[in-house]
Amino acid sequence: MSSRRSVVSSTDSPLLAVIICFRDWGLDRLTAAVRAHLAQPLPIEVIVSDYGSRDAQAVREAVEPLGARVARTDTVAPWNRSASLNAGIHAARAPYLITTDADIVFSPAAYVEALRLLQQSSNALYLVQCRDLSERFGAEQMHKLLDQGGNDWWQQLDRDAVLRPRWGMGGFAAFSREAFDEMHGYEERMQVWGGEDNDWATRMRRLGYPTRWLSHPEVRIFHIWHAPSASRAMETEEGKAAVFLNKHILAQDKTAVRNLGLSLPRKAPPVSVIIPTYKRAGLLHDCLRSVLAQTFSDFECLIVENGDSDEACEVVDGLGDARLRYLKTPKQGAAAARNHGLDAARGRYVVIHDDDDLMVSTRIEDHLRAATEGYIGSYGGWIDFEHDSQEILGCHSGKAFNLASVLFNGKVLTHGGLMLDRRVFRLFRYEEGLAAGIDYGFVLLLARHGLRLHHTGRYTILRRMHTRNMTRTNAAVQKSAAQRMAGLVRAEMDAETQARLREQGLAASVLECTNEAEACAELGQWVSADLEPQLDSLPAIDRWLDRLGEGQVEARIDQLSPALQTLVRSRLSLRALLSA
Repeated sequence: MSSRRSVVSSTDSPLLAVIICFRDWGLDRLTAAVRAHLAQPLPIEVIVSDYGSRDAQAVREAVEPLGARVARTDTVAPWNRSASLNAGIHAARAPYLITTDADIVFSPAAYVEALRLLQQSSNALYLVQCRDLSERFGAEQMHKLLDQGGNDWWQQLDRDAVLRPRWGMGGFAAFSREAFDEMHGYEERMQVWGGEDNDWATRMRRLGYPTRWLSHPEVRIFHIWHAPSASRAMETEEGKAAVFLNKHILAQDKTAVRNLGLSLPRKAPPVSVIIPTYKRAGLLHDCLRSVLAQTFSDFECLIVENGDSDEACEVVDGLGDARLRYLKTPKQGAAAARNHGLDAARGRYVVIHDDDDLMVSTRIEDHLRAATEGYIGSYGGWIDFEHDSQEILGCHSGKAFNLASVLFNGKVLTHGGLMLDRRVFRLFRYEEGLAAGIDYGFVLLLARHGLRLHHTGRYTILRRMHTRNMTRTNAAVQKSAAQRMAGLVRAEMDAETQARLREQGLAASVLECTNEAEACAELGQWVSADLEPQLDSLPAIDRWLDRLGEGQVEARIDQLSPALQTLVRSRLSLRALLSA
Protein backbone atom coordinates (compact mmCIF):
# COMPACT_ATOMS: atom_id res chain seq x y z
CA MET A 1 0.00 0.00 0.00
CA SER A 2 1.41 3.41 -0.88
CA SER A 3 2.28 5.83 1.90
CA ARG A 4 2.80 9.58 1.96
CA ARG A 5 5.56 10.91 4.16
CA SER A 6 5.97 14.52 5.33
CA VAL A 7 8.11 16.21 7.95
CA VAL A 8 8.05 19.43 9.91
CA SER A 9 11.13 21.53 9.16
CA SER A 10 13.66 22.78 11.68
CA THR A 11 16.82 24.88 11.54
CA ASP A 12 18.78 22.83 14.11
CA SER A 13 21.56 20.57 12.84
CA PRO A 14 22.93 18.59 15.81
CA LEU A 15 25.26 15.63 15.43
CA LEU A 16 22.92 13.07 17.02
CA ALA A 17 19.31 12.20 16.25
CA VAL A 18 16.95 10.01 18.28
CA ILE A 19 14.29 8.31 16.14
CA ILE A 20 11.12 7.16 17.93
CA CYS A 21 8.68 4.92 16.05
CA PHE A 22 5.05 5.37 17.06
CA ARG A 23 1.43 4.54 16.34
CA ASP A 24 -1.46 5.02 18.77
CA TRP A 25 0.25 3.49 21.80
CA GLY A 26 -0.32 6.15 24.40
CA LEU A 27 0.58 9.79 24.03
CA ASP A 28 1.35 9.90 27.75
CA ARG A 29 4.24 7.44 27.34
CA LEU A 30 5.40 9.13 24.13
CA THR A 31 5.52 12.59 25.67
CA ALA A 32 7.32 11.26 28.73
CA ALA A 33 9.97 9.73 26.47
CA VAL A 34 10.31 12.92 24.39
CA ARG A 35 10.68 15.02 27.54
CA ALA A 36 13.37 12.71 28.88
CA HIS A 37 15.32 12.83 25.60
CA LEU A 38 15.25 16.60 25.46
CA ALA A 39 15.93 17.12 29.19
CA GLN A 40 19.56 16.00 29.00
CA PRO A 41 22.20 18.67 28.21
CA LEU A 42 23.57 17.33 24.90
CA PRO A 43 21.94 19.07 21.89
CA ILE A 44 20.12 16.44 19.84
CA GLU A 45 17.21 16.25 17.43
CA VAL A 46 14.28 14.06 18.34
CA ILE A 47 12.13 12.69 15.50
CA VAL A 48 8.78 11.07 16.27
CA SER A 49 7.97 8.88 13.27
CA ASP A 50 4.18 8.67 13.33
CA TYR A 51 3.28 5.67 11.21
CA GLY A 52 -0.44 6.07 10.59
CA SER A 53 -1.82 7.14 13.99
CA ARG A 54 -5.56 7.76 13.85
CA ASP A 55 -5.24 11.35 15.06
CA ALA A 56 -2.17 12.85 13.41
CA GLN A 57 -2.95 16.34 14.69
CA ALA A 58 -3.06 15.12 18.28
CA VAL A 59 0.42 13.64 17.91
CA ARG A 60 1.79 16.91 16.55
CA GLU A 61 0.16 18.99 19.23
CA ALA A 62 1.54 16.69 21.92
CA VAL A 63 5.20 16.50 20.88
CA GLU A 64 6.05 19.60 18.83
CA PRO A 65 5.69 22.04 21.76
CA LEU A 66 8.23 19.88 23.61
CA GLY A 67 10.81 20.47 20.86
CA ALA A 68 10.56 17.27 18.82
CA ARG A 69 9.78 17.02 15.12
CA VAL A 70 7.16 14.75 13.57
CA ALA A 71 7.69 12.64 10.45
CA ARG A 72 4.21 11.54 9.44
CA THR A 73 3.43 8.51 7.27
CA ASP A 74 -0.21 8.48 6.14
CA THR A 75 -1.11 4.79 5.92
CA VAL A 76 -3.69 2.26 7.06
CA ALA A 77 -1.32 -0.64 6.42
CA PRO A 78 -0.47 -2.99 9.31
CA TRP A 79 2.04 -1.71 11.83
CA ASN A 80 5.55 -1.81 10.38
CA ARG A 81 8.24 -0.79 12.83
CA SER A 82 10.93 -0.95 10.14
CA ALA A 83 9.04 1.38 7.80
CA SER A 84 8.39 3.77 10.67
CA LEU A 85 12.07 3.89 11.64
CA ASN A 86 13.13 4.32 8.01
CA ALA A 87 10.77 7.27 7.61
CA GLY A 88 12.09 8.89 10.77
CA ILE A 89 15.71 8.44 9.77
CA HIS A 90 15.04 9.98 6.37
CA ALA A 91 13.62 13.03 8.15
CA ALA A 92 16.63 13.41 10.45
CA ARG A 93 19.60 15.59 9.53
CA ALA A 94 22.21 14.34 11.97
CA PRO A 95 25.08 12.07 10.80
CA TYR A 96 24.67 9.77 13.82
CA LEU A 97 21.43 8.02 14.76
CA ILE A 98 19.79 6.21 17.66
CA THR A 99 16.61 4.25 16.99
CA THR A 100 14.22 3.51 19.83
CA ASP A 101 10.59 3.08 20.87
CA ALA A 102 8.02 5.36 22.47
CA ASP A 103 8.28 3.63 25.86
CA ILE A 104 12.07 3.85 26.30
CA VAL A 105 14.09 6.52 28.14
CA PHE A 106 17.87 6.89 28.40
CA SER A 107 20.23 8.14 31.08
CA PRO A 108 22.08 11.36 30.09
CA ALA A 109 25.37 9.48 29.76
CA ALA A 110 23.90 7.23 27.05
CA TYR A 111 23.77 10.07 24.51
CA VAL A 112 27.25 11.35 25.35
CA GLU A 113 28.87 7.93 25.23
CA ALA A 114 27.11 6.91 22.01
CA LEU A 115 28.17 10.11 20.25
CA ARG A 116 31.74 9.82 21.54
CA LEU A 117 32.08 6.26 20.26
CA LEU A 118 30.44 6.98 16.92
CA GLN A 119 32.76 9.93 16.32
CA GLN A 120 35.71 7.78 17.34
CA SER A 121 34.65 4.83 15.16
CA SER A 122 31.46 4.88 13.12
CA ASN A 123 32.15 1.39 11.77
CA ALA A 124 30.16 -0.40 14.47
CA LEU A 125 26.65 -0.85 15.87
CA TYR A 126 26.36 0.28 19.50
CA LEU A 127 23.71 -1.26 21.75
CA VAL A 128 22.59 -0.86 25.36
CA GLN A 129 21.01 -3.62 27.43
CA CYS A 130 17.51 -2.61 28.49
CA ARG A 131 16.21 -2.49 32.07
CA ASP A 132 12.51 -3.02 32.79
CA LEU A 133 10.75 -0.75 35.26
CA SER A 134 8.12 -1.97 37.69
CA GLU A 135 4.51 -0.72 37.90
CA ARG A 136 5.80 2.07 40.14
CA PHE A 137 7.12 3.81 37.02
CA GLY A 138 4.43 4.06 34.39
CA ALA A 139 3.86 7.10 32.19
CA GLU A 140 2.23 9.20 34.92
CA GLN A 141 5.06 8.59 37.36
CA MET A 142 7.64 9.38 34.66
CA HIS A 143 6.07 12.80 34.08
CA LYS A 144 6.10 13.53 37.82
CA LEU A 145 9.74 12.53 38.03
CA LEU A 146 10.68 14.75 35.10
CA ASP A 147 8.74 17.65 36.63
CA GLN A 148 11.22 17.64 39.50
CA GLY A 149 14.00 18.73 37.13
CA GLY A 150 17.69 17.92 37.32
CA ASN A 151 19.67 15.11 35.70
CA ASP A 152 19.62 12.56 38.52
CA TRP A 153 16.10 11.25 37.85
CA TRP A 154 17.51 8.23 36.06
CA GLN A 155 19.19 7.05 39.29
CA GLN A 156 15.76 6.54 40.86
CA LEU A 157 14.80 4.42 37.88
CA ASP A 158 18.03 2.46 38.14
CA ARG A 159 17.25 1.44 41.71
CA ASP A 160 13.86 0.10 40.60
CA ALA A 161 14.72 -1.53 37.28
CA VAL A 162 15.48 -5.17 36.49
CA LEU A 163 18.04 -6.03 33.82
CA ARG A 164 16.51 -7.60 30.72
CA PRO A 165 18.33 -10.51 28.99
CA ARG A 166 20.10 -9.65 25.74
CA TRP A 167 17.55 -11.38 23.52
CA GLY A 168 16.16 -8.04 22.35
CA MET A 169 18.02 -4.95 21.23
CA GLY A 170 15.33 -2.59 19.96
CA GLY A 171 15.45 -0.06 22.76
CA PHE A 172 18.73 1.51 21.72
CA ALA A 173 20.62 1.01 18.45
CA ALA A 174 23.24 3.64 17.57
CA PHE A 175 24.90 3.76 14.15
CA SER A 176 25.98 6.14 11.40
CA ARG A 177 23.87 7.39 8.53
CA GLU A 178 26.48 5.93 6.19
CA ALA A 179 25.77 2.47 7.59
CA PHE A 180 22.03 3.03 7.21
CA ASP A 181 22.44 4.03 3.57
CA GLU A 182 24.63 1.01 2.82
CA MET A 183 22.04 -1.32 4.34
CA HIS A 184 19.19 0.41 2.50
CA GLY A 185 17.18 0.69 5.68
CA TYR A 186 15.49 -1.59 8.17
CA GLU A 187 13.79 -4.62 6.58
CA GLU A 188 10.28 -3.45 5.62
CA ARG A 189 9.03 -6.96 4.88
CA MET A 190 8.99 -7.44 8.64
CA GLN A 191 5.59 -6.27 9.87
CA VAL A 192 3.85 -6.20 13.25
CA TRP A 193 6.56 -7.02 15.83
CA GLY A 194 9.63 -9.16 16.08
CA GLY A 195 12.99 -9.71 14.51
CA GLU A 196 13.79 -6.42 12.81
CA ASP A 197 16.45 -5.39 15.35
CA ASN A 198 18.19 -8.76 15.39
CA ASP A 199 18.02 -8.71 11.59
CA TRP A 200 19.56 -5.22 11.58
CA ALA A 201 22.48 -6.27 13.77
CA THR A 202 23.08 -9.41 11.71
CA ARG A 203 23.10 -7.50 8.44
CA MET A 204 25.47 -4.89 9.84
CA ARG A 205 27.91 -7.63 10.82
CA ARG A 206 27.75 -8.97 7.26
CA LEU A 207 28.94 -5.59 6.01
CA GLY A 208 31.74 -5.43 8.54
CA TYR A 209 30.04 -3.44 11.32
CA PRO A 210 30.58 -5.36 14.58
CA THR A 211 28.15 -5.18 17.51
CA ARG A 212 29.42 -3.30 20.57
CA TRP A 213 27.53 -3.21 23.88
CA LEU A 214 28.00 0.04 25.82
CA SER A 215 29.40 -0.80 29.25
CA HIS A 216 29.88 2.65 30.79
CA PRO A 217 28.57 2.47 34.40
CA GLU A 218 26.23 5.42 33.93
CA VAL A 219 24.80 4.34 30.57
CA ARG A 220 21.27 3.05 31.05
CA ILE A 221 18.05 2.63 29.10
CA PHE A 222 14.71 1.93 30.79
CA HIS A 223 11.43 0.49 29.60
CA ILE A 224 8.49 2.51 30.96
CA TRP A 225 5.99 0.12 32.50
CA HIS A 226 2.69 -0.52 30.71
CA ALA A 227 0.36 -3.43 30.14
CA PRO A 228 1.81 -5.94 27.62
CA SER A 229 0.91 -5.13 24.00
CA ALA A 230 3.20 -7.24 21.79
CA SER A 231 1.08 -10.36 22.40
CA ARG A 232 -1.78 -8.73 20.49
CA ALA A 233 0.09 -9.51 17.30
CA MET A 234 -0.51 -13.20 17.88
CA GLU A 235 -4.22 -12.86 18.44
CA THR A 236 -5.12 -12.93 14.73
CA GLU A 237 -4.14 -15.28 11.90
CA GLU A 238 -2.67 -12.33 10.01
CA GLY A 239 -0.53 -11.42 12.99
CA LYS A 240 0.68 -14.98 13.41
CA ALA A 241 1.58 -15.17 9.72
CA ALA A 242 3.51 -11.88 9.96
CA VAL A 243 5.52 -13.00 12.96
CA PHE A 244 6.26 -16.33 11.23
CA LEU A 245 7.52 -14.46 8.15
CA ASN A 246 9.74 -12.27 10.33
CA LYS A 247 11.33 -15.35 11.86
CA HIS A 248 11.79 -16.91 8.42
CA ILE A 249 13.53 -13.79 7.06
CA LEU A 250 15.81 -13.63 10.08
CA ALA A 251 16.80 -17.28 9.75
CA GLN A 252 16.96 -17.71 5.96
CA ASP A 253 17.81 -14.39 4.26
CA LYS A 254 21.61 -14.08 4.25
CA THR A 255 21.80 -10.79 2.31
CA ALA A 256 22.77 -7.41 3.73
CA VAL A 257 21.02 -4.89 1.45
CA ARG A 258 17.22 -5.01 1.61
CA ASN A 259 14.06 -3.23 0.42
CA LEU A 260 15.19 -3.77 -3.17
CA GLY A 261 11.81 -2.84 -4.61
CA LEU A 262 11.67 0.49 -2.77
CA SER A 263 13.28 3.79 -3.61
CA LEU A 264 14.36 5.21 -0.26
CA PRO A 265 15.76 8.71 0.24
CA ARG A 266 19.41 8.53 1.25
CA LYS A 267 22.56 10.62 1.54
CA ALA A 268 24.63 8.04 -0.37
CA PRO A 269 23.46 5.13 -2.54
CA PRO A 270 24.24 1.50 -1.64
CA VAL A 271 25.40 0.78 -5.21
CA SER A 272 27.76 2.58 -7.61
CA VAL A 273 27.85 1.63 -11.30
CA ILE A 274 31.16 2.54 -13.00
CA ILE A 275 31.34 2.89 -16.79
CA PRO A 276 34.53 4.07 -18.54
CA THR A 277 33.95 5.39 -22.05
CA TYR A 278 35.72 6.93 -25.03
CA LYS A 279 34.06 8.19 -28.22
CA ARG A 280 31.07 5.86 -28.16
CA ALA A 281 28.22 8.31 -27.69
CA GLY A 282 25.60 6.27 -29.54
CA LEU A 283 26.44 3.05 -27.77
CA LEU A 284 26.71 4.83 -24.42
CA HIS A 285 23.24 6.30 -24.84
CA ASP A 286 21.70 2.84 -25.23
CA CYS A 287 23.79 1.57 -22.33
CA LEU A 288 22.68 4.32 -19.93
CA ARG A 289 19.02 3.96 -20.87
CA SER A 290 19.22 0.33 -19.77
CA VAL A 291 20.98 1.33 -16.54
CA LEU A 292 18.32 3.89 -15.68
CA ALA A 293 15.56 1.31 -16.17
CA GLN A 294 16.82 -0.95 -13.35
CA THR A 295 14.20 -2.41 -11.02
CA PHE A 296 16.47 -1.42 -8.12
CA SER A 297 16.70 2.34 -8.51
CA ASP A 298 18.80 3.55 -5.55
CA PHE A 299 22.18 3.73 -7.24
CA GLU A 300 24.62 6.20 -8.72
CA CYS A 301 26.18 5.70 -12.14
CA LEU A 302 29.63 7.18 -12.74
CA ILE A 303 30.47 7.75 -16.40
CA VAL A 304 34.22 8.28 -16.71
CA GLU A 305 35.16 9.87 -20.05
CA ASN A 306 38.69 8.80 -20.80
CA GLY A 307 40.23 11.32 -23.19
CA ASP A 308 39.77 14.64 -24.93
CA SER A 309 36.22 14.06 -26.19
CA ASP A 310 33.11 15.57 -24.57
CA GLU A 311 30.64 13.24 -26.28
CA ALA A 312 29.78 11.38 -23.08
CA CYS A 313 29.07 14.64 -21.25
CA GLU A 314 26.48 15.53 -23.89
CA VAL A 315 24.84 12.11 -23.57
CA VAL A 316 24.66 12.39 -19.78
CA ASP A 317 23.27 15.93 -19.92
CA GLY A 318 20.69 14.85 -22.49
CA LEU A 319 19.35 12.07 -20.28
CA GLY A 320 18.87 14.48 -17.38
CA ASP A 321 18.92 11.98 -14.50
CA ALA A 322 20.46 12.99 -11.17
CA ARG A 323 21.77 9.46 -10.63
CA LEU A 324 24.24 9.94 -13.49
CA ARG A 325 27.59 11.47 -12.48
CA TYR A 326 30.00 12.58 -15.22
CA LEU A 327 33.75 12.44 -14.59
CA LYS A 328 36.58 13.39 -16.94
CA THR A 329 40.13 12.00 -17.02
CA PRO A 330 43.08 12.36 -19.40
CA LYS A 331 43.35 9.56 -21.95
CA GLN A 332 45.22 6.98 -19.91
CA GLY A 333 43.25 3.86 -20.72
CA ALA A 334 40.29 1.94 -19.35
CA ALA A 335 42.16 0.74 -16.23
CA ALA A 336 42.96 4.29 -15.14
CA ALA A 337 39.38 5.36 -15.87
CA ARG A 338 38.00 2.53 -13.73
CA ASN A 339 40.36 3.41 -10.88
CA HIS A 340 39.30 7.04 -11.11
CA GLY A 341 35.67 5.99 -10.90
CA LEU A 342 36.41 3.77 -7.90
CA ASP A 343 38.00 6.71 -6.08
CA ALA A 344 34.82 8.75 -6.57
CA ALA A 345 32.30 5.97 -5.89
CA ARG A 346 30.14 6.26 -2.76
CA GLY A 347 28.23 2.96 -2.84
CA ARG A 348 29.07 -0.03 -0.69
CA TYR A 349 28.83 -2.24 -3.78
CA VAL A 350 30.40 -1.50 -7.17
CA VAL A 351 28.80 -2.77 -10.37
CA ILE A 352 31.28 -3.01 -13.25
CA HIS A 353 29.86 -2.28 -16.68
CA ASP A 354 31.09 -1.49 -20.18
CA ASP A 355 29.82 1.39 -22.29
CA ASP A 356 28.76 -0.78 -25.24
CA ASP A 357 26.81 -3.35 -23.22
CA LEU A 358 23.23 -3.33 -21.96
CA MET A 359 21.96 -4.19 -18.51
CA VAL A 360 19.10 -6.62 -18.11
CA SER A 361 16.52 -4.63 -16.13
CA THR A 362 16.86 -6.78 -12.99
CA ARG A 363 20.68 -6.82 -12.98
CA ILE A 364 21.41 -4.79 -9.84
CA GLU A 365 18.53 -6.37 -7.93
CA ASP A 366 19.78 -9.84 -8.90
CA HIS A 367 23.30 -8.96 -7.80
CA LEU A 368 22.12 -7.75 -4.41
CA ARG A 369 19.97 -10.83 -3.83
CA ALA A 370 23.07 -12.96 -4.47
CA ALA A 371 25.33 -10.85 -2.21
CA THR A 372 24.94 -13.21 0.72
CA GLU A 373 27.05 -13.91 3.77
CA GLY A 374 30.51 -15.27 2.97
CA TYR A 375 30.71 -13.79 -0.54
CA ILE A 376 32.56 -10.62 -1.56
CA GLY A 377 30.38 -10.08 -4.62
CA SER A 378 28.29 -11.71 -7.32
CA TYR A 379 28.21 -12.35 -11.06
CA GLY A 380 25.69 -13.54 -13.60
CA GLY A 381 25.40 -14.88 -17.11
CA TRP A 382 25.69 -12.85 -20.30
CA ILE A 383 24.13 -12.94 -23.74
CA ASP A 384 26.12 -11.94 -26.82
CA PHE A 385 24.27 -10.18 -29.62
CA GLU A 386 25.26 -8.76 -33.00
CA HIS A 387 25.20 -4.97 -33.03
CA ASP A 388 23.89 -4.49 -36.56
CA SER A 389 21.22 -7.18 -36.73
CA GLN A 390 20.47 -7.69 -33.01
CA GLU A 391 20.88 -11.41 -33.67
CA ILE A 392 21.51 -13.47 -30.53
CA LEU A 393 24.94 -15.06 -30.94
CA GLY A 394 25.12 -17.05 -27.75
CA CYS A 395 23.90 -17.35 -24.17
CA HIS A 396 26.61 -17.95 -21.58
CA SER A 397 25.39 -18.66 -18.07
CA GLY A 398 28.86 -18.91 -16.55
CA LYS A 399 30.60 -21.49 -14.38
CA ALA A 400 31.60 -21.81 -10.74
CA PHE A 401 34.20 -19.17 -9.87
CA ASN A 402 37.47 -20.37 -8.34
CA LEU A 403 41.15 -20.45 -9.19
CA ALA A 404 40.88 -23.82 -10.94
CA SER A 405 38.13 -22.72 -13.32
CA VAL A 406 39.75 -19.35 -14.06
CA LEU A 407 43.10 -20.99 -14.89
CA PHE A 408 41.94 -24.07 -16.77
CA ASN A 409 38.48 -23.39 -18.17
CA GLY A 410 36.70 -20.72 -20.18
CA LYS A 411 33.55 -18.63 -20.05
CA VAL A 412 33.48 -18.68 -16.24
CA LEU A 413 32.30 -15.08 -16.09
CA THR A 414 32.61 -11.84 -17.98
CA HIS A 415 34.36 -9.00 -16.20
CA GLY A 416 31.65 -6.52 -17.18
CA GLY A 417 29.11 -8.67 -15.33
CA LEU A 418 30.62 -8.34 -11.85
CA MET A 419 29.40 -6.64 -8.69
CA LEU A 420 31.94 -6.38 -5.84
CA ASP A 421 32.03 -5.03 -2.33
CA ARG A 422 33.93 -1.73 -2.51
CA ARG A 423 36.31 -3.00 0.19
CA VAL A 424 37.86 -5.26 -2.48
CA PHE A 425 39.26 -2.20 -4.21
CA ARG A 426 41.09 -1.09 -1.10
CA LEU A 427 43.29 -4.13 -1.68
CA PHE A 428 43.23 -4.58 -5.44
CA ARG A 429 43.33 -1.99 -8.23
CA TYR A 430 43.28 -2.25 -11.99
CA GLU A 431 46.78 -2.51 -13.42
CA GLU A 432 47.22 0.70 -15.41
CA GLY A 433 50.49 -0.37 -17.02
CA LEU A 434 48.99 -3.29 -18.93
CA ALA A 435 48.22 -2.92 -22.64
CA ALA A 436 46.05 -6.06 -22.73
CA GLY A 437 44.57 -8.62 -20.39
CA ILE A 438 43.46 -6.05 -17.80
CA ASP A 439 40.09 -7.63 -17.14
CA TYR A 440 41.36 -11.21 -16.98
CA GLY A 441 44.26 -10.12 -14.78
CA PHE A 442 41.88 -8.57 -12.28
CA VAL A 443 39.60 -11.62 -12.19
CA LEU A 444 42.65 -13.87 -11.78
CA LEU A 445 43.81 -11.71 -8.88
CA LEU A 446 40.48 -12.22 -7.10
CA ALA A 447 40.66 -15.98 -7.65
CA ARG A 448 44.27 -16.24 -6.47
CA HIS A 449 43.37 -14.65 -3.16
CA GLY A 450 40.48 -17.02 -2.58
CA LEU A 451 37.71 -14.42 -2.76
CA ARG A 452 34.28 -15.95 -3.19
CA LEU A 453 31.73 -14.76 -5.75
CA HIS A 454 28.11 -15.93 -5.76
CA HIS A 455 26.34 -16.65 -9.04
CA THR A 456 23.02 -14.83 -9.41
CA GLY A 457 21.30 -17.64 -11.32
CA ARG A 458 20.28 -14.99 -13.86
CA TYR A 459 21.52 -13.39 -17.08
CA THR A 460 22.58 -9.88 -16.13
CA ILE A 461 24.00 -8.25 -19.27
CA LEU A 462 23.50 -8.20 -23.02
CA ARG A 463 27.00 -7.98 -24.50
CA ARG A 464 27.19 -6.13 -27.81
CA MET A 465 29.50 -7.51 -30.49
CA HIS A 466 30.62 -4.92 -33.03
CA THR A 467 33.61 -3.88 -35.11
CA ARG A 468 35.21 -1.80 -32.32
CA ASN A 469 34.62 -4.44 -29.66
CA MET A 470 37.88 -5.54 -28.00
CA THR A 471 36.55 -9.10 -27.87
CA ARG A 472 36.57 -9.09 -31.68
CA THR A 473 39.22 -6.61 -32.83
CA ASN A 474 41.89 -7.55 -30.33
CA ALA A 475 40.93 -11.14 -29.51
CA ALA A 476 44.33 -12.69 -30.27
CA VAL A 477 46.24 -10.12 -28.22
CA GLN A 478 43.82 -10.40 -25.30
CA LYS A 479 44.00 -14.19 -25.35
CA SER A 480 47.79 -14.16 -25.50
CA ALA A 481 47.98 -11.77 -22.53
CA ALA A 482 45.60 -13.96 -20.51
CA GLN A 483 47.64 -17.06 -21.32
CA ARG A 484 50.84 -15.38 -20.15
CA MET A 485 49.21 -14.32 -16.88
CA ALA A 486 47.81 -17.79 -16.27
CA GLY A 487 51.19 -19.30 -17.13
CA LEU A 488 52.94 -17.17 -14.53
CA VAL A 489 50.51 -18.35 -11.86
CA ARG A 490 50.85 -21.99 -12.87
CA ALA A 491 54.64 -21.65 -12.80
CA GLU A 492 54.44 -21.01 -9.07
CA MET A 493 52.79 -24.42 -8.53
CA ASP A 494 54.29 -27.87 -8.40
CA ALA A 495 53.18 -30.47 -10.92
CA GLU A 496 50.83 -32.20 -8.50
CA THR A 497 48.99 -28.97 -7.67
CA GLN A 498 48.70 -28.07 -11.35
CA ALA A 499 47.28 -31.47 -12.19
CA ARG A 500 44.75 -31.30 -9.36
CA LEU A 501 43.58 -27.80 -10.31
CA ARG A 502 43.45 -28.69 -14.00
CA GLU A 503 41.17 -31.64 -13.24
CA GLN A 504 38.94 -29.46 -11.05
CA GLY A 505 38.86 -26.63 -13.57
CA LEU A 506 38.00 -28.78 -16.56
CA ALA A 507 35.25 -30.46 -14.55
CA ALA A 508 33.56 -27.13 -13.72
CA SER A 509 29.94 -27.46 -14.72
CA VAL A 510 27.88 -24.84 -16.53
CA LEU A 511 25.58 -22.96 -14.13
CA GLU A 512 21.91 -22.28 -14.81
CA CYS A 513 20.23 -18.97 -15.57
CA THR A 514 16.45 -18.84 -15.35
CA ASN A 515 15.64 -15.68 -17.33
CA GLU A 516 16.90 -16.30 -20.86
CA ALA A 517 13.62 -15.48 -22.62
CA GLU A 518 12.99 -12.33 -20.58
CA ALA A 519 16.56 -11.08 -21.08
CA CYS A 520 16.51 -11.63 -24.84
CA ALA A 521 13.15 -9.88 -25.09
CA GLU A 522 14.65 -6.73 -23.61
CA LEU A 523 17.20 -6.35 -26.39
CA GLY A 524 14.99 -4.42 -28.80
CA GLN A 525 13.92 -2.09 -26.01
CA TRP A 526 17.36 -0.54 -25.59
CA VAL A 527 19.09 -0.67 -28.98
CA SER A 528 18.41 2.59 -30.81
CA ALA A 529 16.69 2.05 -34.13
CA ASP A 530 18.49 5.07 -35.58
CA LEU A 531 21.98 3.93 -34.55
CA GLU A 532 23.94 3.26 -37.73
CA PRO A 533 25.63 -0.09 -38.22
CA GLN A 534 29.42 0.14 -38.04
CA LEU A 535 30.25 -0.40 -41.71
CA ASP A 536 33.87 0.68 -41.57
CA SER A 537 35.31 -2.01 -43.85
CA LEU A 538 34.26 -4.02 -46.91
CA PRO A 539 34.00 -7.26 -44.88
CA ALA A 540 31.74 -5.46 -42.40
CA ILE A 541 29.51 -4.26 -45.26
CA ASP A 542 29.38 -7.77 -46.72
CA ARG A 543 28.41 -9.30 -43.37
CA TRP A 544 25.71 -6.68 -42.91
CA LEU A 545 24.26 -7.25 -46.39
CA ASP A 546 24.36 -11.03 -45.94
CA ARG A 547 22.28 -10.83 -42.77
CA LEU A 548 19.54 -8.77 -44.39
CA GLY A 549 16.66 -10.45 -46.15
CA GLU A 550 15.96 -9.57 -49.79
CA GLY A 551 13.05 -7.34 -48.85
CA GLN A 552 15.05 -5.45 -46.20
CA VAL A 553 18.05 -4.25 -48.21
CA GLU A 554 16.68 -1.07 -49.82
CA ALA A 555 14.71 -0.01 -46.75
CA ARG A 556 17.77 -0.38 -44.49
CA ILE A 557 20.10 1.38 -46.94
CA ASP A 558 17.72 4.33 -47.04
CA GLN A 559 18.14 4.69 -43.26
CA LEU A 560 21.92 5.16 -43.54
CA SER A 561 23.75 8.45 -43.79
CA PRO A 562 24.36 9.72 -47.36
CA ALA A 563 28.05 8.78 -47.26
CA LEU A 564 27.31 5.24 -46.11
CA GLN A 565 24.49 4.91 -48.64
CA THR A 566 26.93 5.67 -51.47
CA LEU A 567 29.50 3.21 -50.14
CA VAL A 568 27.02 0.40 -49.56
CA ARG A 569 25.28 0.85 -52.94
CA SER A 570 28.67 0.74 -54.67
CA ARG A 571 29.51 -2.48 -52.86
CA LEU A 572 26.08 -3.90 -53.69
CA SER A 573 26.59 -3.11 -57.39
CA LEU A 574 30.04 -4.74 -57.39
CA ARG A 575 28.65 -7.87 -55.71
CA ALA A 576 25.90 -8.07 -58.34
CA LEU A 577 28.48 -7.69 -61.14
CA LEU A 578 30.74 -10.40 -59.69
CA SER A 579 27.85 -12.83 -59.28
CA ALA A 580 26.52 -12.27 -62.80
